[in-house]
Amino acid sequence: MEQIRICAFFDALGTSSIMKGDDTQRRQALIQLVSKLQQNTSNYSAGTQNLGLGVAFSPSAQVTTFSDNVAISFPLRTMRNEGAFGTQPHTFQFEASQFFEHLIIQCISAVWDGLKLGILFRGGVSIGRLVHNDKIIAGEALIKAVELEKSTKFPRIEIDSDIINTEDEHGNKLIDDRLFDAIESIDGRWFVKTLDLHVGYWRDHNYYRSLEKKEPEEIPPVLTKIKSTLDIEHKKVIESNSESALEKWDWFMSEFESAFEKGYWPRVEGALQAIKNC
Repeated sequence: MEQIRICAFFDALGTSSIMKGDDTQRRQALIQLVSKLQQNTSNYSAGTQNLGLGVAFSPSAQVTTFSDNVAISFPLRTMRNEGAFGTQPHTFQFEASQFFEHLIIQCISAVWDGLKLGILFRGGVSIGRLVHNDKIIAGEALIKAVELEKSTKFPRIEIDSDIINTEDEHGNKLIDDRLFDAIESIDGRWFVKTLDLHVGYWRDHNYYRSLEKKEPEEIPPVLTKIKSTLDIEHKKVIESNSESALEKWDWFMSEFESAFEKGYWPRVEGALQAIKNC
């Protein structure tokens, strides 16, 4: 059924060479990255089927993946899902703002997980009519999100300005005051502040390591590995003589390095030094 939905579209840049290349390990890493983003949407959605606490109800956010592209959407309305606490029936209610917060988290997760592989994500978040279920995604919201992703040019995630003041059916703002800390306005356009310090992402980093029976890592060593990986990929782009790709990488590397001199990053001991030492 066609609904008014918020839709995010992500595209991993420059991955055609990975998919067509002979580096099997890198291809598998890219596939696993997209798979992880899809799984996160299901597992962390406010409508997840199993929270590990005897809670079960139907998911409401939808996700579709195709190669290195990911589309996520949710309806602009309060969701009331019938479920249960253990054996007791219960009606769960979630506001659209909760799903939008989840979407912002996914944007941030996609970017940082991609950086660990030297892959840059670009994306667009829009609103409009959309049919999105387990079998199909089609409609205005997806087209607008894809157009926004293309027009933003550089590796960043842009938010349709129409979303900024959007309200749900109860008159509640989709983006509340707290969520405004995670977005920024540049020349009248809105973007997710993906490169800020987001504590939740770094907690997740060590959570996934624990699942693999690995020891937790401090942030600075991870940043050093990320910067070293980005430097290698940046060098490859320079050697490729692709002006279009180089413009995007030059822009991103400048943004990445300057990010650690502002916001919350200076509070993380060793973070800036980890970047400068590479």
